[in-house]
Formats: sequence, C-alpha cells, structure tokens
Amino acid sequence: MFSTCSKYRQYASLKFSALVELGKNLRKGIAKAAGKKYESYFVASEQTPALSEFAKKLYLRSYNGQRRKIIPNDLKLTPFSLAVWWMDDGNLQVTKRNGEIIGRPSGSLATCGFRHKEVKKLAKILQDEFNIECHVYKTSHTTKDILYGPYSRIYITVDGLEILSNIIGKFVPKCMRYKILKNSPAFEISSWEIGESEIY
Repeated sequence: MFSTCSKYRQYASLKFSALVELGKNLRKGIAKAAGKKYESYFVASEQTPALSEFAKKLYLRSYNGQRRKIIPNDLKLTPFSLAVWWMDDGNLQVTKRNGEIIGRPSGSLATCGFRHKEVKKLAKILQDEFNIECHVYKTSHTTKDILYGPYSRIYITVDGLEILSNIIGKFVPKCMRYKILKNSPAFEISSWEIGESEIY
C-alpha cells in the first residue's frame, strides 16, 4: 500500500493507473505524521503470488524473524522506475542567502531503510546505468536502527542532478516538478502508459 498527501493527488492517480492490475482502489483518507493529521490518498494492492515472490527478493529475514530490505544483485532500473523513486524519496538541495538561491542545486535520496553496503549498490547503479554522479554518506543523525545501523543517504552532485532531471523530466507531473530542475523536459502523460505487465 502507498499513500500521498492530497496536494499530490495527480501523482497518486498516475501511480494507481500504472498499477491498476494490482490496485484495489484509490481512496481518500486521513494520514498521521509527527502528531498531525493530513488529508491523503491511499492505494492498496491485491495479494498475489507474483508480489510474494518479488518480496522475497527485496526482503531478508533476520535472526529474530524481522525483515530487512536488501538490493538484489540483478536489480535493473529504467528511466520510469528511476523517476518514481526520485519523486518518492528524492529532494533538491539548495543554498540560500537572503531568501535567494545561490549556485546550482544538488540533490539527495533518502535511503534510510537500507544498510550502508546496500546503499552503495544503489549508487553504483545510478553511476553505471545512468552516468549520474553521486556519493554515499552516513548522516549525522545519532539514532541507529537495530536492523540497519547508521542511516545512509545518496548525495547527487549538481552535474548528476542535471543528468537525472533530463532523464526523468517527461515522467514528472506538475505537482512534483519542484523536485527537478526548471529546464527539465516537459511532462508527457503518455510516458505513464507502460503497457501490459510481463510474467517472469
């Protein structure tokens, strides 16, 4: 299941349309975060054997029965999946002085749910498959996760962000354009017509 704030409804609708074979419905509800309530949209998938098999590749059972996220060695990213990942977990990093942006933006990907070595795998995919210059760093946050250890993030350089924005621009709807550079390719709704699913 995934949810998104109501102001990103267009994005939620696009995700639902792309996953319509798996989704039950797109419904409106209330989400809670940091002690506050937000109007949100939720999509829940049907339970299928295919998704269960896919989950086995993405999660590993720990010694105490808990699951932790892993990156499969055969993971392949497409421009479309890269765009969805960035819209979900990516952010622009800007420097401001007196309210004005100074210099070119860089970016970062929140990868807190993965161990450091898994995050390095993801960074290598970005570099090898898309030529996106990036680095992995451990955050200064003092909290550690019992399963994952210190949190790590992927830093996208200013040049890397320009390449990223050019790759994913056509997949990014109006409500999510704040996450990419202004001169990125325009949104093309046809780019979300991903066709029939394939059986593996």
